[in-house]
Amino acid sequence: MPSTIRLRHTPVDGDSDGDLLFRFENTLGSPIVGTPTWLDNGQAVADSYVVTATVSGGVTLAIVCGSDSKNPYQGTGIAVVADGVTPNYNIVPGVGIVLSASIATGNEFKVAIGCAMTSAGAITDVMNVGVVQAGNSSTAQAISAVNVGSATSVQTSIASLPSFYWNNGSRGGGRTFIDEIDNHTAENREKTAVAGSYELTWQNWADGTGGKAGYKVADLYVKAPGDSVPELAAVAVPFDGESRIQHGHADYDDTEDKLQGLGYIPALTTSDPTSETVYLEVLDGHDWWEFAEDSTGSPGTFSTDDLELTQSGQAAGTILTSQKALFHQQWSPPEGTEPSAMRLMRPSVRGLTV
Repeated sequence: MPSTIRLRHTPVDGDSDGDLLFRFENTLGSPIVGTPTWLDNGQAVADSYVVTATVSGGVTLAIVCGSDSKNPYQGTGIAVVADGVTPNYNIVPGVGIVLSASIATGNEFKVAIGCAMTSAGAITDVMNVGVVQAGNSSTAQAISAVNVGSATSVQTSIASLPSFYWNNGSRGGGRTFIDEIDNHTAENREKTAVAGSYELTWQNWADGTGGKAGYKVADLYVKAPGDSVPELAAVAVPFDGESRIQHGHADYDDTEDKLQGLGYIPALTTSDPTSETVYLEVLDGHDWWEFAEDSTGSPGTFSTDDLELTQSGQAAGTILTSQKALFHQQWSPPEGTEPSAMRLMRPSVRGLTV
C-alpha cells in the first residue's frame, strides 16, 4: 500500500471518526444498513445532512442541509427504496446509501461531507463554512493530514482547486453515463476551470472500432459559459468506465478545450446517452481559501498559496506512516465580493511514496 494522506479533524485525528471526507451516523433508529459507498465522482457538496424518514404507502425522506441554505440537495418528499439491499444515490448525491426494510417514521441519520461529526451526530463545520461576509474570514480550523498508508509520503502539499457538482436535473442523476468528473490531473491545469454553468450532451452513438472495439462510443458536446449552443468537445469517446477525457487525451479537442481544467470518465454502459443532458456547475472562490502552518497549536501566517505539509521534526514535505502534519485553513472572500449561489472548498493533497 502506498502513502495515503487523509484529512482529519485535529481533536479526533487518531482514527476514522475524525475523517473529513465522509462520515455517517444513525441518530434515531437504524435506518442505514452497512456502510454507505463514497463514490468520489464529483457530485457531492460539502455540508452536513440531517435525513428524516416518513413511511406512509412508501418511504420518503426530508433532507436538511446544515450550513448552506443554497445547497441544491436540500429537499422534502424524496422517494427512496428501503429493502436492505438497493443503494440509493438520490439522498446525498455522491454517496450510495442502503436503507433498512424496517425503516420507520421518525428514523433519522446524518451524513457529513467536509465537516467533522461525533458518534452522537454533533457537527463542526470545517470545509463547509456557510455564509461569510465579504472582507471577513471564516473561523480558522485546525486540520491533521494523516498518513494512513504503509509508506512515507514526501513532497506532500495541499492546494485548493475549483469546486463543482453535477447531475442530469434529478438528484444524483447522470451516473448512467458519467462515472466521474474531476479536476485535470496535471498540476499546471488543475486550477484553470472556469466558473459557470455547463451542459454536456452526446451525439453519434455507435459501436467502437479498432482499440475501442467492444465498447460503445459517442461524440461529446459541451455548452460552456458564453456559448449559445453546444460545441464539439471530444470525438468517439469510449464508454468504457476508465478513459479520462481531458486536455491531452487523443479524443479531446485541445484547441477548443471546452472542459478547461476538468476531465470526465464515461461510464461503462451500452445505454444510449444521446437524449440526455448533464448539468455541471463550476463554482468560483477556490482561490480565496487560505492555509497556514501550525505553530504549537496556533496558525502561522495565512496564505492562498499551496502549503507544504510537514510532520514535526521531519524534512520539509515528509510525513511518516501513521504520523501526521498539522495545518490550519480559513476562507477569506475579499471586499466587494458579490453573493453567489454557493461556493465550496475542494482540497487536493499531493505526495510521493518512498
